[in-house]
Amino acid sequence: MYLLVGGLLVAVLVAVGIFALTQKLGGQVGRYPGVFSGLNEATRPPATDAQTFLLMGTDRQSPVPTTGADAAAPDFVFGEQRSDSIMLATVEPGKPQPASSRFRAIPGWTSPATG
Repeated sequence: MYLLVGGLLVAVLVAVGIFALTQKLGGQVGRYPGVFSGLNEATRPPATDAQTFLLMGTDRQSPVPTTGADAAAPDFVFGEQRSDSIMLATVEPGKPQPASSRFRAIPGWTSPATG
């Protein structure tokens, strides 16, 4: 009986701890209300089961290993993050995806190279 009550107490404490952590971390995200309010719903593409992923990368190479057992670089240095390459990749379930998948152009953005 004591073991069951103790197990339940531990489970409740773990659940409360996880809830408190998610509330704290979620509260640190800046929110901007109404950012999509000016969009015209008629110009949106039709809804699908596809998922779109934001892919970001950098051309900068660290002089020391950043991953694995030999990692010597710090995990996070405030203000040192950057992304030289930003892509949107869409994966549609049930459709074969080629090795070089389709990428969508970002409306209103033009490459500095192409103008």
